[in-house]
Amino acid sequence: SWLEHLHPDDRERAGAYFAASLAGAQDHLRDSWRIVRPDGEVRWFLEAARIFRDAQGTPVRVVGVNVDIHEQKLLQEQVAAQLDFQQALIDAIPIPLFYKGADGRYKGVNRAYEQAVGVVREALVGKTVRDLDFLSPEARARFEIDSVQAMDGLCSVHREVDLPYADGQLHHTLFWLHGFARADGTPAGTIGTFVDI
Repeated sequence: SWLEHLHPDDRERAGAYFAASLAGAQDHLRDSWRIVRPDGEVRWFLEAARIFRDAQGTPVRVVGVNVDIHEQKLLQEQVAAQLDFQQALIDAIPIPLFYKGADGRYKGVNRAYEQAVGVVREALVGKTVRDLDFLSPEARARFEIDSVQAMDGLCSVHREVDLPYADGQLHHTLFWLHGFARADGTPAGTIGTFVDI
């Protein structure tokens, strides 16, 4: 059977997915798994197929294609490893650090930021400074202006700011915010940090 050509670690999952697709009402299936070629090489393939059913909904034929996506999978694994390394590197920085996209939404923070303000990154990513209820409305408005100016290249922000920390106290900090650009020069976002002084 076709399952015999799959990598042993993928056979059960692929077989279960195929069986569930046939047993259900859907008319297509799409998944990726590894095959083992006759020479022993293991490669990733994407399967996309259409399920033809009779009037009662019983599957009568499956027609599809298998596309070699091995190089794409390897690239995805390399990108994932690079992102993991970058997060580990950012987390190793002992001062709070955050970064936002061009839309002003948080893309990430480091562990020191989480500890300083008492928020986990998953709760922050995708939000804007206007969503941060631990900041006063005035501070949110000021930080939003700072972000727009830094991203537009008008200035890099470097000033003293009182920020609420996880301990419930206002801490006097030095705050830095810098814009960064894509390779084509268009604004990509901002990177910021602050140090308790």
